[in-house]
Amino acid sequence: MELIKNYDPNHSSGVHAVKVTLQVWGYQKTLTYEMGGNCKGLTILDGCIDELLEQIGFYNDEDECGCNIYLINDDGDELEYEIFDESDLENIIVGLKIIGFVEKEED
Repeated sequence: MELIKNYDPNHSSGVHAVKVTLQVWGYQKTLTYEMGGNCKGLTILDGCIDELLEQIGFYNDEDECGCNIYLINDDGDELEYEIFDESDLENIIVGLKIIGFVEKEED
């Protein structure tokens, strides 16, 4: 998917590529996801949490829920960070950016 050069706010439907940056102290992790359908702008960014939880392997069963993610600092050191619920993930998002869009071709 190409980077956005001209974002048409009047498009009707397509697939957006979104880059999300997570950060804990000096450690970061970048994830990307795609969201399709009739949505644009902030609607795309609001819908990211469920997709991100799935990407990082978050589990929720009767007995327990959570997962661990690994973030890297500039020196290449790794930090293991535990996610207990969706708010833990929301609290470490420091960047959201729509990086691509492909408009759905009309039939």
